[in-house]
Formats: sequence, C-alpha cells, structure tokens
Amino acid sequence: MKKIFNCLIVLFAIIFLNADEIDMVEPGSLTLKVGTNANYQPFEYVNMGMEIVGFDIDLMKEISKRADFKFKLLEMSFDDLFAALQEGKIDLAISAIGISEERLTTLDFSKPYFNTETLYLKKKIDNRIKSKNDLIGKNVGVQEGTLQENIAKKIDGIVLHSFATDTSLMNGLRTGSLDSIILDSAVGLRILNKYLDLSEFLRESDGTGGFGIAFKKGNYVELLSKINFAIDSIIEDGTYEKLLVKYKLK
Repeated sequence: MKKIFNCLIVLFAIIFLNADEIDMVEPGSLTLKVGTNANYQPFEYVNMGMEIVGFDIDLMKEISKRADFKFKLLEMSFDDLFAALQEGKIDLAISAIGISEERLTTLDFSKPYFNTETLYLKKKIDNRIKSKNDLIGKNVGVQEGTLQENIAKKIDGIVLHSFATDTSLMNGLRTGSLDSIILDSAVGLRILNKYLDLSEFLRESDGTGGFGIAFKKGNYVELLSKINFAIDSIIEDGTYEKLLVKYKLK
C-alpha cells in the first residue's frame, strides 16, 4: 500500500510540474498549433495586456468553434512560419499571409478570407514623389518576409530597407529616414487614417489571391475543408462584417 501511495505522489508531481506544457482540453477534442507573427496590426499584434490579438486571431477563434477544434498560438518571425509548417512544428499559420503562386508550390491555403492591394505611401509635403519612377535613388521601406518586400526588390534603382514591424516602417517615413514605404492596403489605410501627415501616391494589385490560412501541402485535406466551410458560414451570417468594422478594415 505504501509503495502504491508513493507511486501516486510521484505521478502527481510529474503532472503538476508539467502542467504548463499540457493542453487542458476535453477528452477527444483536437488541439492544433497555430503559428502567427504578432507584428502586423490590425491582423495580429500584442495589446497592452501582453496578449496576442487582432482580426486574424478573432477569426481563428470563430473558425475553431465552427470547425470543432481548439488551438494554441505560437508566436514567431514571419519567415519562420513557413519552415515551421514544413517541419511539423505548427499545424497551420494565420498571419496576413498572401496566397501567391510561389507559396502554392509548397503550401495549401484556405479560401481567401481577406483581399488586399499594394499601397505606396510618402510624406504629404514631399512633392518629389508622384509615381513609382520617382522612387529611383530613394530610401524605400518594407516589412521583411512580406509580399511587398518581393515587389520592392523588383523596382530598379531604389535603396531598399527591410524592417521587422510596420511600426518601424511608419516611424522611418515620418522621421525622414525613409522616403516611401510599401505595404498591403489594409495596414496602409490604417496608418493613413491615424497619421494625417502621410499620403498615398500609388495603389496596385499585389498579384495574390488575398490572405489565406496556410498548411503544409497535402497534410490537412479534411481540416482544410472544414475551415473553408467555417469561413463561408462566418461571412454569410454577418460575423465577418462585424470583425471588419471592429478592426476598421472597411
């Protein structure tokens, strides 16, 4: 009896010491690891309470209810998301990820949940820049790992600077260390609404099918179908519209 009692104490200690590593979920429920990069407000960012919040996070919460799974968020750099998917460290990624032909060669995507364009911003008082050709020889900022970084790399003659966050981009433009920044339209419009000293001088297609939820190719066919169905229902019942309003995306 004493031996059994001691074994129970050891078992309890193991469970207690590892409690922070265990997902406390109902028996039989599915818990997925969801990767994100919380540096792209309003889609995903860290609030004053040090919580990861945003449009994508609220959307994933709603999807998980309708597709019947729980999830744990794992924060990492944007570029690391794709390696983590391939290595099985995460099951899916939601982080304002543009669906491009290049990414479709190695990843599966949900149906688009948000459509974007590419936005070019400058300081409103800067009369030197009126078109893309005027960027030659200028300091241009982008967020690293984004589709806009790839777009900017194809513009001949610019001095390209990549930053980890869109906040750094905006600060660089407003302080004058950057002459222009290139962003997706959703983030760009948020910045324009907040900082009236900045202006848009060009908007063009970003060459993508919009933002989608990314998966390792061929590994989550059934889950992908459930998530697509959930996205449809979120749009149809008005929940999607409420999220757009909440995050000022319309």
